[in-house]
Order: sequence, then C-alpha cells, then structure tokens
Amino acid sequence: MIRIAVDGMGGDYAPQVVVEGAVQAANDFSDLEIILVGQSDALKRELNKHKVLGGKIVIEDAPEVVGMGDSPVAALRKKKNSSLAVCVDLVKRKEAHAVMSAGNTGAAVAAATLHLGLLPGIKRAGIAISAPTLRGITIAMDVGANLNPTSYELFQYAQMASIYAQEIFKKKNPSVGLLNIGEEESKGTEVLKEAYKILRDSPLNFIGNIEGRDFFTGKADCIICDGFVGNVVLKMCESVLETAVEIFTRELKKNPITMLGA
Repeated sequence: MIRIAVDGMGGDYAPQVVVEGAVQAANDFSDLEIILVGQSDALKRELNKHKVLGGKIVIEDAPEVVGMGDSPVAALRKKKNSSLAVCVDLVKRKEAHAVMSAGNTGAAVAAATLHLGLLPGIKRAGIAISAPTLRGITIAMDVGANLNPTSYELFQYAQMASIYAQEIFKKKNPSVGLLNIGEEESKGTEVLKEAYKILRDSPLNFIGNIEGRDFFTGKADCIICDGFVGNVVLKMCESVLETAVEIFTRELKKNPITMLGA
C-alpha cells in the first residue's frame, strides 16, 4: 500500500478541489492510501459529498493553515501544526511515502528541506515540472525554488532532472539543454557560460544551449534554468493556455452552429 500525505488545506480552491481529487485518485488506484491532512471538520464535510470505491482515505487533523501569501520560513516557525507541516512530518516519521500540496510552494520547499533534508551532495533544492511536447514529456528545472543559483547548482539540477526522466518517464539517455538567449556557447550570463562548460564536460547527455522557442518542441528531455526564468516561463505558459481557450470559446460562440461545440 502506497501512502500519500495530502495537504487538504493547500491551494486556492481547498479543501473542495483537493478532496475531490483525492477521492478520484483513491477510486482509480486500489493500492493507494491517502492521508488527508487539515482541519478535520472541513475535510469530513467535503468527503461526505463523495463515494470512495477504490483505495483508502483517512483524515489527520491539523488546525492551522499556511496561506498562499505567508512568508515560507516564518509560517513554518509560527504554524507548526499547519496541514503542510504535519504532512511533511508524516513522511519524516515514515508514516507516509510522499507529500502532495497545491499550496504555498515556497513553504513546501522550505518544509521539505528543513525536515526531510536534501539528497547527499545536493546543495540547493529545486522545483521540477513535467510538460507535454511534440516528442513526449520534458522535465524543466528549476521553476521557482532558487532564483540565483550557481553554475554548479544548475549542473546538479541537470543531474536530478536526468535521473527523474530516466526513472519516472523511462528515457534511456535523456538529453539535457540549458535554457539561454542563444544556442552559442558564448551566450548568456557568466553563470550560464560556466554551467555550459560543466555540463559539456560531464557524463550527462548535454546537447548545449536551447532557446525559449524550443521549450515545447521536445528538443531536450530536460530543460535547465534558474528559478526566476523558470517561474516566468511556467506562469506565461499557464496564461497562454487560458487565453487560447478563452479566444477559442469566443470564436465558437460567434456562430449559432459552432456554439454547439462551445
């Protein structure tokens, strides 16, 4: 049985959407146990709206909530009984295998770093996302944890992203691209130039610099960047998708026949 601690109070639409997703996951996977962590009365109220037919869902009470606007480190110090802190503590005590939270990203990274620690040799935590491309799934890292990484930290992100691509997406020799303003080795900041040299001389399948236009082409299985650039790219992609759907819907509604598809 795989046990996942879920932050029931994390996110803009918690706990409703979180509970709904937890129930769907439990019904899809019979070998899954979900520990919903948060204000028990609110979680029970939402859970009673659904039927759990597959895996198991239990509730772990946590009276405090880390808000989206809270300072990550300050929130962890002041709200030790928050749903996020309790989730991480469950993993630390080996009562859960993993944590899932749609809440304060900075607080999630800080909690995991402080209470679970980093992998041996890793200097800074990073955030990775998986994105669909023309050639399958691409891993992008970092997208917000480390705004000003060193060249060696970028190299470590490449290592972690490459391993993730191998183990989770079964890519045998994942290619690694360094997100930059040009493909030439001489382009970019001094940190990016130094990172290029480290990656070039490493055992990784480094294909060189890639530009923003290559993000969704699948040119690289792993795209490496600093957290500032990565987060801007992530939020821009979200906006483009939302805008495209809105424009498409508006165009469909202009014609009585196409309105049927809207």
